[in-house]
Amino acid sequence: MSPTTLHAALMILVPTAPLVVFLAISFAQLVSARALPEAVVGRSVLAATALGLVASVWLSVEVVRAPGHALVFDQGPWFAIGSYSFAGRLTVDGLSVVMLTLSSLLSLIGARFSITYIHRDPGFNRFFALIALFQAGLALVLEAGTVDLLFVGWELVGLTSTFLIAYFHGREAPLEAGLRAFVTYRICDIGLLAGAVFLHYYAHSSDAAGAWASGHAPMGAAALEPHAATFVALLFLLAAIGKSGAFPLGGWLPRAMEGPTPSSALFYGGLSVAAGAYLLLRVAPLFAESPVARWILAGVGVATFVHATIVGRVQTDAKSQLAYASATQTGLVFVWIALDLRWLAIVHLFGHISLRTYQLLRAPTLLHDMHRRHGALGGEHLHTGAHLERVIPERARARLYRLALSRFGVDALIDAWLVNPILALAGRAERLEQRFADHFVDRRSHADLAAQPELHDEDLA
Repeated sequence: MSPTTLHAALMILVPTAPLVVFLAISFAQLVSARALPEAVVGRSVLAATALGLVASVWLSVEVVRAPGHALVFDQGPWFAIGSYSFAGRLTVDGLSVVMLTLSSLLSLIGARFSITYIHRDPGFNRFFALIALFQAGLALVLEAGTVDLLFVGWELVGLTSTFLIAYFHGREAPLEAGLRAFVTYRICDIGLLAGAVFLHYYAHSSDAAGAWASGHAPMGAAALEPHAATFVALLFLLAAIGKSGAFPLGGWLPRAMEGPTPSSALFYGGLSVAAGAYLLLRVAPLFAESPVARWILAGVGVATFVHATIVGRVQTDAKSQLAYASATQTGLVFVWIALDLRWLAIVHLFGHISLRTYQLLRAPTLLHDMHRRHGALGGEHLHTGAHLERVIPERARARLYRLALSRFGVDALIDAWLVNPILALAGRAERLEQRFADHFVDRRSHADLAAQPELHDEDLA
């Protein structure tokens, strides 16, 4: 096997293995009335994830040895419409291979943790099918050599995220949280789709080789004019804000903790939330060409950091505190990218993902351990030291506390002016569709009755 063929096989294996498992579990659920045994489902997902991890480590070695430290597998255009062509191109470079290896490792840990955590839950197979689909989507995001292909994986990640937030669909709160995340994703994904369109328009390509003048992400320089780079960069920033739960659209992130703890750890502790920062790192050369976009990105990062830090201080449950802690670190990563400190952003993101995933997986037993430590110390309170808010005057501190409890009114404003109108519009569209469906069904029923032959008494005799 030639090195090029081997590289292509490894790159294809990482997203394909979990995708095959997802399709197998889904098909088995459709054709069989009985659910697959938990052992079969769990081991299948573990095997696919382990294959992805081995392939990722292998690719890491190959990237170090490759000229330019990048591997590209170009399948050519899948289809073309006029001057536009959708290219199937996979790229693994220094940025993507680091994230790919980390995501595969954490997914393997999370999947193994979930086998015990979700044991005997009625939705066990559904949970692992969604985890497998998430792994396939995230691998596609990380390996995509074009923004078009990245968008496909981006949507798979968002879809599985929504379903796992609403996993406990017997309660109203998870359903509302999942719907809130879905609406936020749909709004912000417009930025990614429009960014791909305008990148095609300005650069006549949506891949790194066509959009950048030189180098691979996160380094390199954009080949766009400053005004074009500003416009496209801000569109990608909108997409990253939604996916990473950044200010001002981060209200869905603490609500997302309604889902199971393992999915919260994988999605909102690190991997899914980090996809927004990864996108910004992938298109960092655009921000390097635009001072305006960099200032706006820095402003979003600082606002996210300050808002999440203050609001996180008044949360009363561990998972919400960790959600805001995740947003805080994401804001800092945004600032590093705005300052063009790209490798610092990668190192920070790597450490943040690892630590936050561990903390969220640890959250269910954290309270128990705190009580045990409290008892071992003879009932004495554990002192955590001075906090930043203690340097604030007492009157201002009380006002700041009230503002933090209301999340500074940002969530209420977003709900009133963005989320609720969209949900109301969707509700009206659903009622209109139902009215049309009922009308045509009634007409069809009357037509079927009229077409039936009339029965007489002698026919019934």
